[in-house]
Parts: sequence; structure tokens; C-alpha cells
Amino acid sequence: KRAVSIQKCIRAGGKHNDLDAVGFTARHLTFFEMMGNFSFGDYFKKEAIRFAWDFLTKEINLKPETLYITVYTDDQEAYDIWNKEIGVPESRISRLGAKDNFWQMGDTGPCGPCTEIYVDRGSDIGCKTPECAPGCSCDRFIEIWNNVFMQFDRQANGQDKPLTQTGVDTGMGLERITMIVQDKNSVYDTDLFSFIIQETEKITGKNYESSSPEIQAAFRVLADHIRSSSLAISDGCSPSNDGRGYVLRKIIRRAALFSQKLSDKSFFPELSDSVVKQLGGIYPELEINKNLIKSVIKSETEKFEANLISGQQILNKYFEINKQTKKISGDQAFKLYDTYGFPLELTVLIAQENGFEVDAAGFEVEMEKQREQSGKKTAHAEENIELSPDIKTVFTGYQKTEDIGYVLAIIKYGQLVKAASKDEIVSLILDKSPFYVECGGQISDQGEIEIKGKTAQILSLKKINNAIAIEVKLPETVAISESVKQAVNKEFRTNTMKNHTATHLLQAALVQVLGKTVKQSGSVVTPDYLRFDFTYHENLTQDQITKVEDIINRKITENIQTNITETTYKAAVDKGV
Repeated sequence: KRAVSIQKCIRAGGKHNDLDAVGFTARHLTFFEMMGNFSFGDYFKKEAIRFAWDFLTKEINLKPETLYITVYTDDQEAYDIWNKEIGVPESRISRLGAKDNFWQMGDTGPCGPCTEIYVDRGSDIGCKTPECAPGCSCDRFIEIWNNVFMQFDRQANGQDKPLTQTGVDTGMGLERITMIVQDKNSVYDTDLFSFIIQETEKITGKNYESSSPEIQAAFRVLADHIRSSSLAISDGCSPSNDGRGYVLRKIIRRAALFSQKLSDKSFFPELSDSVVKQLGGIYPELEINKNLIKSVIKSETEKFEANLISGQQILNKYFEINKQTKKISGDQAFKLYDTYGFPLELTVLIAQENGFEVDAAGFEVEMEKQREQSGKKTAHAEENIELSPDIKTVFTGYQKTEDIGYVLAIIKYGQLVKAASKDEIVSLILDKSPFYVECGGQISDQGEIEIKGKTAQILSLKKINNAIAIEVKLPETVAISESVKQAVNKEFRTNTMKNHTATHLLQAALVQVLGKTVKQSGSVVTPDYLRFDFTYHENLTQDQITKVEDIINRKITENIQTNITETTYKAAVDKGV
């Protein structure tokens, strides 16, 4: 019911994008360690607020008079706990709106109000205006603690339905609290970063303390970006043009640009050694993957540096062409991205240094055009169906390829109905089913259903919460509680299973030949073929490929017995899985 954690976090894109601010403020980072405590239906607002206050004022001895509180506008309960029970005066409690003090991950789902704790670092810091208060974008008030009170389930119509079980999700940034405890002006002045900055000084011959603000910012960017790059790569991420790989690419390329302010040499990959030395004892994956980390960063940096000169020449032409408007168009920004690998954030950075703006909205229009042309445009997910918790399917496919299930629900045109007629296309949810739904790279089963003696091939399978939805053109009328016979296509299933086993043989062989730096990045398993995606810092040689093939073929001919057991994650990993 309770948990505490410390987790690696990277924040450089999407909903919370602080990338432009990193290196230029006292608190923004792309990588940080988030300390948390959680309640799952156990303690709630009163206890969580007391825990936070006692930890900050009694355990690490922050002065209570320097702590300021924010609560969500409508959360009178949290306000009263702070004011009447903890004793924080009204003058140090602010009510903020949903943008600052209401947490939701998406448009629907669990959400709730927040209460945050800020440290006042003094009126001589930050914007120095009389209006400065928690929530101001300057560096005077630093948020160090955030309690999220999970108490609602937001519906598609925007209504907040109370959750049957409330919870608490707490976050506190290790770097920020370290800055406060060590009484430093910036997170970068703490001992979490000093080692990396010292290594940068040795390599470049520049002194951080005596440098100009512009050069100090470059030191800070590199110190942050080498931590996030190293940890992302050690967790299996690799630079690419979309998804998490694009976030990593943006970080490495931004660092490559800033490294030029400190030296003509390409030294950014060398800084990864300092991250491994400092954090390898806590995160052993850094030590295991240290060669891979350096190699990936070096490769990405070299690719970018080759395009950087050409790209900057084009950008300089745009500055000349647009000197009247002082604006880089979306089309121009997209050309820099598409032709020279300039992430938008990089173009914005260089443009700002030259007093120009970038049409970010226009850039997104051009990106959308490219997605449509490449066929990668994401289809809209079909309308979400809200199923009651008792509608769930027991998967029997590990034991059986044929089974009888009883109809729990019928979905027709996005609506729940009690019955459906012959030839209508619906999704049936049964109490049990042998049909495997696509997961872990393995595609869904094929098969047929039988209703009242008449059969039909299934069209598709989908998971909805804990239920299996079987889409089918009905061979006969069907209603809730009626029985449906199900049969898996055995040949399709067996061949798919063989290729799934072969995928694991391939991974094991790759690890044997190339070492533990091989990281799986995805897979596809069908009856006809398998595809295994993995990250490795070099192309495989023909000799290595032959060795991998020989190992797999030898294991196949050994015809090893496959045993299926259920166990805990930890026990599996301890056995070497």
C-alpha cells in the first residue's frame, strides 16, 4: 500500500519540454533523479502533507519560514491542513489554477489536485519585483516538493468522477534539494555536477568560475547533457528521427553545438567517462555499457558535425534573406531539419543568438505533411469503451487451442448492446478465450468462432483493459450470456510460436557473440518470419553474422525441451533470464 522510490527521469520533449532553458537557469535539467513516496489506497492528504513538512523541517532542517505552499484553487481541504494543522500562515500559501496545481497525464483517466512546496531563496535573487511569488518563472522561488492527490477519474466529457480508491504520488528532485541543502546558487554548483565540470575544464583548458556567462552556460549544458545521453544509451535508447530516439538525438546535437564554444576539438563523448565514474556504482548499467555509450555519442556527434558547417551556411543565408522580418519560416526550419539534421530546438537556439524568431507552428505543418507522405501518420484510436471492472476474459490459450466462452459484452459501432443480428460486424467479449492478442512482438492468433452450429472467421483481436474483444461478422444472432465455441488456427499458432522461440535464440546468440551491450529495441513475430531490432554501436561483420547463425542452428538441432513456468520477475532475472 506504500512505496518509496528514486527514479531516473529525462524531460526534453512533449508535455514538459524544458530543453531551451537547460544551462541558462538555476534549476532546469534534461536528466534528474526523482525521489518519491506513494500511497495506494492508504494514507491521503493529511498524512502526506505532514510527511513532507516533517521531512523538510526536521530531517534536513530547512527553516520553516523560508517554505511557501501552493494548493489548487478549489482544494480547500489541502489549504486548511496547511494553515490550521501545520500552522503555515495565509501569507505563505497561494492558490494556483489547473496549469500549475492540477495533475493529469492525458485527456482522460486518473488525475487530481496538487500541493507544492517552494523554498524562498531571498529577494536579492530572481526578477526582484514585488509581485514575485511561487509560480514565477524566475529563480527566486524553487519548487522542491510536489504532492499529487489522485482522487478523480476524468471522463471523456470533462467531468471528474471520484475514484473508489484514492492515492498519493510525490515527487522531489534530488538535484534541487541538494542545491538548497548545500546552499548553492544553482544545481550545477552542487557536488552532483562539480566532477563533470572539472573534467571539462581539464579537457578544454578553460576555467568555469572565471568564464563569461555565455561560456559558463556551455559548461552547464554539457554537464547536464552528458548525464542524460549516457543514461539513456545505457538503458537501450539510440538516436533516431522519431520517438525517444529523437529526444536523445536533440540532446546530443545540442551538446555538440555548445561544445564548440569551449574547444575546437570534439570532446563531448569523452565526458561520458566522468558520468560512469560518478554514477556507475548506483546504476551498474553505465559500467556495463561504457564503451557503447562513448561509441554512440561519438558516432552521432561526428554525423552532426559533418552537417553543421553546411547547415550553418544555409542558416546564415536565411538570416540575410529575412533580415527585415527577423523571422525564419517554418519551411526554412524544416529544410534545415530534413536536409541537415537540425532539430527545431537547435535552429531556435542559433536564431535567438542572432536576434531572430522561428515559425515553430509552420515547422509542425511541414512535419505533418512529411508524416502523411511517408505513411507514418498515426491513425486515430477507435472510441474508448468504458467496461465495468467485472468484464474480464480469462486467457486459456497456454493450455488450450479450443474453448467455449460465454458472452459478457457485445460492442457494436462503439456502443455496448445486449444482442446483435446475423451478418453484423461486432466485437464479442467472452468470459474465457484461447485467442492470443498481439503482445511482445507476436502477432494475434487467427481462428474461428461457432455460434449455434454456424462458423465465422475472426477479423481481429484487441485487448480492452482485462478483456479480449473478438471482432467478427456474426454467422448467427447472439445475445449476452449465450455460449460461443472458439478454435485457434493451430498451424498459424505453432509456426508463430516457433518464430517467437527463434527470436529469443537470436537474442541469446547475439549476446554471446557481441556481449551484453546488445539491447533489444523491438521485434515482430509472424508465422512466416521474425524481425529482431537491436542496438549495437557498430555494423556486424560477416564473421560475426556467421557465428550467430551457427549458434542458433546448433541449438535448433539439439531440439531442447521448452518448459513453461510462472515465477516472479526477480526470480527470473536471478536465474539469468
